[in-house]
Amino acid sequence: MIGRTFPLCILFLISCQIQAQEDLNTFVEHLVKDVSQFGEAFVDPAASGLMFNVSNAWYSSAKTKKWGELDFSLASNITFVDRSKNSFTLNTKDYYNLRFKDGSDIKDVASIFGANEPDVNVMIDYQVGDEQEVIEIRLPQGVDENFRLAPQVFMQTDIGLPWASELKLRYSPNIAYGPIERSMWGLGLQHELTHWFKTENWFLSALIAFNKFEGFFDTKESGEIQNEKQGINTQMDIVHAALIGSKTLGKFDLYAGVGYFTAQSTTHFNGVYEIDRQNELFQSLVKKFSVENKATNFNFTAGVKYNISSALSTRVAASLQQFYAIHLGVSYKIYYR
Repeated sequence: MIGRTFPLCILFLISCQIQAQEDLNTFVEHLVKDVSQFGEAFVDPAASGLMFNVSNAWYSSAKTKKWGELDFSLASNITFVDRSKNSFTLNTKDYYNLRFKDGSDIKDVASIFGANEPDVNVMIDYQVGDEQEVIEIRLPQGVDENFRLAPQVFMQTDIGLPWASELKLRYSPNIAYGPIERSMWGLGLQHELTHWFKTENWFLSALIAFNKFEGFFDTKESGEIQNEKQGINTQMDIVHAALIGSKTLGKFDLYAGVGYFTAQSTTHFNGVYEIDRQNELFQSLVKKFSVENKATNFNFTAGVKYNISSALSTRVAASLQQFYAIHLGVSYKIYYR
């Protein structure tokens, strides 16, 4: 029996007969660990790429807004994921109850950004009484590679505060394109260090920011009658700290920053499947099942802002990091005092 191309389907394909075996709890524990390990590796490229995409480009100058200034921006981050992340190495010796159908021990299989061509099937062995039973599972395929480059579009407001500080708020409503939905909000605080000593046309500041991201990848195939929210759901918390420098040259602001990111994501695999022999115990496990991914990294960002007028400006920046990125934005400034 070949299961649906979804990593958690193996929990649904186990016969009710397996409840009779004495080591059911041990088997379930090992099975959940196998699924968790596979799930973490499967979604890791997306989790890592999102960290850089969502939390990038908080700044366009080291000079903070004056008390009474308000800056509205429409911006976009585009992150490029290396093709080497299309797959990962699955070693069956690292799993409890998993083996490849073709007898190999190690094989490169698709991540969420890849595809198995041809399909890759694995076998799950379990004991029913005195007999050895086998379940055959097809490993999942990833998303269309074009979606990895889809930009994160958001609105950001920078609010000038006293003591050379600046409050930053960013927000992206729930946006859907193809099978993917995602939303984001964040807040940050920037302080101009050069406020405390005299400089000439160059500035230095520090930034601390937090982002909250939610994304959903719909795994339903056309024509399927299943739960509307069947798919992969990810929530991510990201903290970004940076040291920023900039210099004013006429109508241009040249800026650069060195940042450090840390992120933690929780991914839930949601789905309702019509299987001939379902088991309530395993369905309950699936509802509670999730995997966690963590990522940390440094990045370097350099960009230029062009001040079209005293109120209107545009900017472009590039970030060198694990997954390099491009940032585009346009801003309009007003005074609220």
